Amino acid sequence: MWMKTGLLLVCLLTGCAVDTQQQRDAENFAQQSVEAGKLSEQALVLMHRGINGMAHRQQRLLLTRDSGIPPRQDLPLEHTVQRVAAARALQQYGKALRALLRQERTPEAAATFNGLLDSTQTALGMFLPAIVTKQIRAMGDTLGQRHYFGQKITQARLLMNAYQPAVTQLAGLLAEDFEPDGSGYMALYLTSAAELRNTAKQVLTGGQPGPARRQAALAALNDAEQAEEQGQALGARMVAMATALHAAQQEAVRNLEQPADAHPALDAYSNNVSHAGRVMQFLLLPAQGEVNHE
Repeated sequence: MWMKTGLLLVCLLTGCAVDTQQQRDAENFAQQSVEAGKLSEQALVLMHRGINGMAHRQQRLLLTRDSGIPPRQDLPLEHTVQRVAAARALQQYGKALRALLRQERTPEAAATFNGLLDSTQTALGMFLPAIVTKQIRAMGDTLGQRHYFGQKITQARLLMNAYQPAVTQLAGLLAEDFEPDGSGYMALYLTSAAELRNTAKQVLTGGQPGPARRQAALAALNDAEQAEEQGQALGARMVAMATALHAAQQEAVRNLEQPADAHPALDAYSNNVSHAGRVMQFLLLPAQGEVNHE
């Protein structure tokens, strides 16, 4: 009897009895956010490379060796940094939340909180309110301390409430970047594909292109059409994922405050992350399979 009571007391003090459905739901949201951030970063980098690759192919189709036109400059990587920071902030938010729920003690877990603040500042172009910054830094500093073991849910709820305005902004930034009909990176990627397609058609229908130039134009036309199709599909999935993030965040906070049996927003978020991941596997950029036809 005394042994069982002692074991129960030890378990409560160390937090081993706090693995509730409520915590598992929060961990699921955290993991989905990590994955959503990774997918977003990967897609942004691939689009950056694709935009540059398609621009160079278009220029090679247009220019002759004696044209005297200077080569086109790449889209600077700096243009992508702020966008990638939003994706990384989402990853670090999920990792920080997971670290609180699991009370991880590793230096990497503690550093995630500072990384979250840095990425958020870069993505939003502004500091978070001082009180929020102080709260988040303190969470990283005290991560894994014994007196927090019984307060995992409380700490997770504190982080989610403090960071909720930033989540809303990050979701908006990512949705804007991946909107095919918007003004972000996906729109620029699709415009680059359309320009390459049109140039390839002009080469094929105008005059008598030589065998090598005709082969290059045919390959460019095929790759551009493929890029447009895949970009539209990926954009739709990524926008759905970013939009679902906002609703899932709100539902996850409510669930920490008052557990519920059904989680439609969290389920939708998880499904959209999964769908986006599957589409990403088939994203083939012309720049990756480009052959030098000169």
